[in-house]
Amino acid sequence: EFLKDVLKEVIEEVDPRIYPRDERAELEEVLSRYVNVSLGQIVVGEGSDQLIDLVSSAFLKHGDVALSIMPTFSMYEQCVRVQRAKFVAVPLREDFSLDVDKILDSAKPGARLLFLCSPNNPTANQFDLKEIQCLVEEFNGLVIVDEAYVEFSEQNVSSIVEKNENLIILRTFSKAFGLAGLRLGYAISNEDLGSILSKRLQLPYSATSITLKMATKLLEK
Repeated sequence: EFLKDVLKEVIEEVDPRIYPRDERAELEEVLSRYVNVSLGQIVVGEGSDQLIDLVSSAFLKHGDVALSIMPTFSMYEQCVRVQRAKFVAVPLREDFSLDVDKILDSAKPGARLLFLCSPNNPTANQFDLKEIQCLVEEFNGLVIVDEAYVEFSEQNVSSIVEKNENLIILRTFSKAFGLAGLRLGYAISNEDLGSILSKRLQLPYSATSITLKMATKLLEK
């Protein structure tokens, strides 16, 4: 009922005949305060799935290698295979923790992307921040940390994103905010990488006015 009431407010304020104008900038400003990063580090997309596909299409070509863990979210493999790249899944340990050495060994042939879901879907555990930092420092490609469930956890990796040029964090409004049907996600990176993602790769209307305004209102309430 709460979400329906907010959506009614949004519908009264948004003219669906007009392309999104200020709604994206307003959301990015509110998100920068919510995450405590600068505006240039935020890239809004049509759900984190679309951002996974964006990163895969931008940085993978036929024959490249992308890594992830097993078990984990299936969308990484799907997006990698669409690019006709090779997907390598490194099993988690029996306690569902990361096997950092095995991941780095698997990356030696020249893997370009590493996807980590933390807290992980479907195991629900969150990986150690020091281990993620180690992988970011030692991996020679881009590390994408999917924090779809971060609002249900006790820590996040946003504190290390500005200092690491190869780190992208993905967030979504589908889980804690209950907006799965409206499709909205965002990426956090350093400003140089954020500029590449937003200005060179992202389409101008990747989220609707109603979705953008809804997210802004939820963050402000």
